[in-house]
Amino acid sequence: MSKQGRTLIFALNPSVDVEWEVPNVVWEEKNNILSERRWAGGKGVNVARWFRLLGGDGLLVLPLGGMNGREMESFLKEEGLAYHAVPIVQSTRANIIVTTRERRQIRLNPLGPELTRQEWDQLFDFLKEKPVDTVVFSGALPRNAPVDTYRRLLELCRQLGPVKTILDCDKKAFEQGVLGKPFLVKPNTTELEQWVGRRLSGQSQILEAACELCLTAETNVLVSMGAEGALLAWRDTEGKSPRIFRAYPYEVTVLNTVGAGDSLLAAAALTLPNGMEPIESLKLSIAASTLAVSKPAGILPRKEEIYELSHKIQVSEI
Repeated sequence: MSKQGRTLIFALNPSVDVEWEVPNVVWEEKNNILSERRWAGGKGVNVARWFRLLGGDGLLVLPLGGMNGREMESFLKEEGLAYHAVPIVQSTRANIIVTTRERRQIRLNPLGPELTRQEWDQLFDFLKEKPVDTVVFSGALPRNAPVDTYRRLLELCRQLGPVKTILDCDKKAFEQGVLGKPFLVKPNTTELEQWVGRRLSGQSQILEAACELCLTAETNVLVSMGAEGALLAWRDTEGKSPRIFRAYPYEVTVLNTVGAGDSLLAAAALTLPNGMEPIESLKLSIAASTLAVSKPAGILPRKEEIYELSHKIQVSEI
């Protein structure tokens, strides 16, 4: 793997994550909260957290405002995460995770703040000013943001020189974003279905859709499949069919699924743009996501655990 340079990780709609543990959810009645945990969350923040844990040199870029924004900053400082905050008028959102004794979860995600034109300009300008090798765009867009926001950011990156870009979002933002020709996209199965416009049943259909996206958008495609592992369509040579790699899951007791895809993406963002072979990259990615689901939300394993487990992960080229 070649020497890794600085990576920017954009979290355009971060959140304070709040987990309430309850005995059970009873509709139209009072539900007693047994415990509460709060931490800095949102997809991009999770990616930055795992990226640093794995040894990456990343800078988190995010808009922050209001009391929740101040709380976010306190969490980021406490963790020692490197970040650049763009101050905004409206408040950062708070996501609520309700977890029952049976470990079933309900997630309540507000749409988040609406950014002003000046606030957007600050985010775009910051991207122009920083010499970087890799830029990751991860998570939902803020309220009422243009659906082509990620596409415009990706196009800006292409104007800045040899910058490798990575995109993880969904729906219209993803559909528009892939037009910006990122180096890598990471849909889950549902997001891939949204892009192709049809239901996907079984590995063969997921593989076919990943190849279709890979060739149409001229991008590498990492599909996270939850308990089924992951699949990578890799553009080894332009104009030819992509190479396909299948990563198989490692069985653990699942305590939580928040951030599993983000840990997978962080490992891929650290390794693939910097020359690691796809098989080795997928081993590390699956090891990270496996340990993510085996811990409570927001709790990270030791770096050594991830690298040790990566040697046990099975990946094959198909």
